[in-house]
Amino acid sequence: EPLFRSRDWLTLNAGVRADHNFNVGTEIVPQFGAAFNLPQNADIKLSASKGFRYPFLREMYMYPPQNSDLKAESLWNYELAFSQSLLGGRLSYSVNLFHIDAENIILTQPKNPAMPNGPKLNQNSGKIKNTGVELEASYLISKAFAVNGNYSYLKMETPVIGAPVHKAYLGGSYSNKGWHASTGLQYINSLYSTVSPDKKEDFLLWNARVSYQLTDMIH
Repeated sequence: EPLFRSRDWLTLNAGVRADHNFNVGTEIVPQFGAAFNLPQNADIKLSASKGFRYPFLREMYMYPPQNSDLKAESLWNYELAFSQSLLGGRLSYSVNLFHIDAENIILTQPKNPAMPNGPKLNQNSGKIKNTGVELEASYLISKAFAVNGNYSYLKMETPVIGAPVHKAYLGGSYSNKGWHASTGLQYINSLYSTVSPDKKEDFLLWNARVSYQLTDMIH
């Protein structure tokens, strides 16, 4: 339940979790948030939350690339989001700004940076600071047709495996009398497949799907 709610314009949330490990000790994990309801079906949301994770037994002791010296992951995530619905709900869009301040994220990397295809080892990343923006929009053309798209940009002071610098998506869907079809193109730019040394990949992915619902009880 919200910590505080004004019926007209403001909602506040807060929470805290305590994680205890016999070897490491106790870690306090808080989170805070506020939502502002604005005129013209618009909202602004602010949040700050901490994330914390102890290494899994598998990551430390079971099978390569295990590493018994791994430290716990921790991060702070800060977000500012604006969203609005227009044209009677047919058009909606949102803008989200975020900053991640992390430490000791567990990554699987080559034991020897000079041999990127050699044996791998789970390692802590050290400090990571990433800042980015996400844009998203959808439009209902008719009762049957809809289009949607999104774009994100991530500025990484320290590269992270599996994280792209640019990511974009454009798609559409059709629904009518039990039929549902959807398709979309996703573009990934500068996705880090390895770090130390850095190796980046670009690719374009096309998805398409068609389904039919026979009855309300069978999907």
